[in-house]
Amino acid sequence: MTCRRPAVPVREGVCRLCRKQAALIAGPDNKFAVDYSVAAVTGQQLFFADLPVSERSRRAKTAARPPAPPGRALTAVTTPPPTPTHDGAQQLLYDPPRDCRHASSLDPPRDPLFLDLALRHAELLAEHQGWPPRTLQQVRRGLRMLASCHDPGEPIRASTVTGMSSAGVPAVRVLDVLTAAGDGIVLQDRPDSLTVWIDAQFNDLPTQIRQELQIWIDVLREGTPRRRARPRRTTFARLAGIRPFLLEIAVH
Repeated sequence: MTCRRPAVPVREGVCRLCRKQAALIAGPDNKFAVDYSVAAVTGQQLFFADLPVSERSRRAKTAARPPAPPGRALTAVTTPPPTPTHDGAQQLLYDPPRDCRHASSLDPPRDPLFLDLALRHAELLAEHQGWPPRTLQQVRRGLRMLASCHDPGEPIRASTVTGMSSAGVPAVRVLDVLTAAGDGIVLQDRPDSLTVWIDAQFNDLPTQIRQELQIWIDVLREGTPRRRARPRRTTFARLAGIRPFLLEIAVH
């Protein structure tokens, strides 16, 4: 059964619309077994010229794609690998502070090479500065505790070391060892105690006196091409000695 429309060109009793509809239902793999009787009972899909529906859809999708630039082949889009940092380590989104107060010096180090380096510098400083055996023993213990909590290449925060003082670790000595072991090992995340003291003692001075005093402080702490920087204790002693005079002239 087909559409049976009058005055329509037919071939073998079937019009062109029914022939196309039946071929569409049969699919591209059934070119020689087409059932024309299904054309009128399944509805009719209109088409333009000699394009079947499936071919027309394919060409429409193809035409909607932007053409590739001439002389350039299409390539797959891939996600680039993360950019490594200067030392090849993957940067962290958030780096929580380490709490090594309860770490064990008997735990294996995460970076044995770092621990060996730090222990050698501890021996050198102990010999050079004349540490008592007990001090060297506690410094070694603190270094092993730190090595069990930090990954290779991970800087050690100064606040992490000072927080271990409650566990009997000589934090100042350990920081001296880590500083001597190389640059980039210690991350100074604590405010400088001398700077905090200077701000507390001299911030109430008149602006002009405070600015001129800061020039002298910078020379004491940083030096000049013709004058070396002074030790912290010297800077503290000189500022403490001049403070009463500055406070006295500030009120006049």
